[in-house]
Amino acid sequence: MDDAPELLDLLQDQKALLRRVLIPARDRFEQAGQNMDIALFFLAHGWNVCEMAKAATLLMEAGEPFTLPLLARAALESTFNLLASVRHKPFAPQKIAFEWEEMAGKLEFFINSGSWDPGRKPTPDQCRQTADRIRKHYAVDAKSWKQIEQVAQKAELTPYYDDDYRFLSLHVHANQIGIMNTAVGFLSRKAGIALANALFITTNALVGVAGLSAQFAPELATVQSRMETIMQRPDLLPPWPNDPATS
Repeated sequence: MDDAPELLDLLQDQKALLRRVLIPARDRFEQAGQNMDIALFFLAHGWNVCEMAKAATLLMEAGEPFTLPLLARAALESTFNLLASVRHKPFAPQKIAFEWEEMAGKLEFFINSGSWDPGRKPTPDQCRQTADRIRKHYAVDAKSWKQIEQVAQKAELTPYYDDDYRFLSLHVHANQIGIMNTAVGFLSRKAGIALANALFITTNALVGVAGLSAQFAPELATVQSRMETIMQRPDLLPPWPNDPATS
């Protein structure tokens, strides 16, 4: 990554900005009497993006960027979930309930396989009770949100799914081409840019939902300008081993 130092500086500043947004956002949600199930959904995905960025910047500082695609892909998933919940009101309670239902099924599998004590909490019944409570409280129908592609569509972020997410998935799923493209630097840089996108979109969404635009809009504009400078540069695609030499 020829512009790795510049990208690292950007990610560090974005991470710090998101961390500074999360605290007042939490306070605003509490003051507004925000439904805490939904507030926790917002905050959990915001913190996840922040923590993925923290891990990525530590690895970049150490000169070990190989696992960046794994971290960036996880950050993008949280960004998709957060934006879908902002743009489609029923999404967050539907997704929360779906996750509890899905957990109930997984725990039953673990119990049957002997790897989970039946008395350990949460139990499958408790998970299903929580899912029922969420759906009743927020008056939403049961809906499966298993495919992240669906979530990205609901978030209106399909271009990021079709580009960044699909590329990074090559490495996440241990595809040889993905591993090699990370090793030569192509996917490492792409992961850094994907993280920058996830950080910016997530921060901007939380600022809007929490009513913090006056406080943070100038910093977001500066970050956006820096991102555009980096993203206008073409991707570096080094030659594949044994490719014929080009003049």
